[in-house]
Amino acid sequence: MDTKEKQLLFQVRGLVFKFGAKSLTMDDISQRLGMSKKTLYQYFENKADLIEKIIRFTVEQQESDVCQIID
Repeated sequence: MDTKEKQLLFQVRGLVFKFGAKSLTMDDISQRLGMSKKTLYQYFENKADLIEKIIRFTVEQQESDVCQIID
């Protein structure tokens, strides 16, 4: 996962927490991020793929945080 994709996941995760995953469309996301849908689709196949990657990204971050606390 490259830096740009991580930034997008972080930003979209904030939108999902604020508006809910069901109510957001890829069009909404692209508009709120100030990018074209075409650019968004270069990183994510569809909304389901995007949500799945947000979940994985969040879990990986939390696992890393827990490991740091343990160490």
